[in-house]
Amino acid sequence: MPVRPRSWPGWSGTDVTACWRLVRRLTEKDYVARAADRTDRRIVRLRLTPTAVERYPAWRAVVAATVARLLEGVATADLPVLDRALVCIVRNGAAAPAIPPTLAATPPRPRPSAADGEKGGRP
Repeated sequence: MPVRPRSWPGWSGTDVTACWRLVRRLTEKDYVARAADRTDRRIVRLRLTPTAVERYPAWRAVVAATVARLLEGVATADLPVLDRALVCIVRNGAAAPAIPPTLAATPPRPRPSAADGEKGGRP
């Protein structure tokens, strides 16, 4: 089934630029082959390489085992709630403004209090 790059953010949880970086890495590892469309050179066709097709069953097994381990102890009835919560968390993370690392890593300075012998106001 063809997927247009414009729709990638919807199913991948990321943006188009990140998806193209992933395609580049997969191409470098010989898992994806890129080819221009014969009728419209602006379109890039992607297909799995024989290497990827051969390795797919093993990758699928690893993913299935990892998901099973992560969901161990979660009731089947709770999975729809978990799914909605994770979608919301990803959406919120994508919409949140980036916090500069220097600000995020800087602990807040303690404010003086009356117990410390200060008047408690700002200097």
